Amino acid sequence: MKKIVLMLAALAVLSGCSSTDQESAMLNKMEKNLNKIEENNATTGAMIDQYKTGILDAKTNVANLEKDINAIDSFINPETVFEKNGVIVKRERDQLTLIMPTDVVFDFNKAEIKDDFKPLLDSLYEALTIYKGVTVKIDGHTDNIGSHDYNLKLSQKRAESAKEYLVSKGLQAERIVTEGHSFSKPAASNATQAGRDKNRRIEVVIKK
Repeated sequence: MKKIVLMLAALAVLSGCSSTDQESAMLNKMEKNLNKIEENNATTGAMIDQYKTGILDAKTNVANLEKDINAIDSFINPETVFEKNGVIVKRERDQLTLIMPTDVVFDFNKAEIKDDFKPLLDSLYEALTIYKGVTVKIDGHTDNIGSHDYNLKLSQKRAESAKEYLVSKGLQAERIVTEGHSFSKPAASNATQAGRDKNRRIEVVIKK
C-alpha cells in the first residue's frame, strides 16, 4: 500500500515540478509521514491488545471472586446452596452435616456419582479450599434390603466415590475420612418405602 502511494505521489510530483531536489524532498517527507502512520497504527494495535488482555484479566478476577463468595456462602448460608437440590442441612455447634439422599447422588444399587450431583460437590470443594482448617467425614448408609455385608460394602463404596471425586478436584485425601454403615444407623423406619428412601443416603460431616 505504501509503495502504491509513493508511486502516485512521485508521478504527481514529476508532472508538476522541475527540480529533482524538490521531488526527492517531497517524497522523503511523504515516506516519513507514512512511516509515522504505520508506527502509530502499530502502537495503537499494541495498546488495544493490552486493553483486551486487561479486560480478560478483570473478567477472570471477577469470576474467581464470585467462586470465593459462593464458597463462603456454602458455610455461612449452606441452606441456600444445598437444600434447593434435596440436601438436608443440620447445624450442631461447630459441626455442619449435609444429608444427601442417594437417589440424588447415585442410581439404584450403584456407587458411581451422577453427573447432576457433581456441581454440588464442586461447591463443597470450593468451600473446603477456602476453609482449610476443617475436616470432612463422609458416611454411607443404606436401607435394609439385602444382607448387612452387601450393604456395608455398597455404603462404603458410595462414601469412597464422593471422596474420590473431591480428591480428583484437588482436595487433600488426608482431610477426608470415609465410613460405610450398611443399615445400622437408619434415619427412618425401614418398614415403608418413604422410610427406606430416607435411609439410603450419604452424610457429609464438616467439623471446624
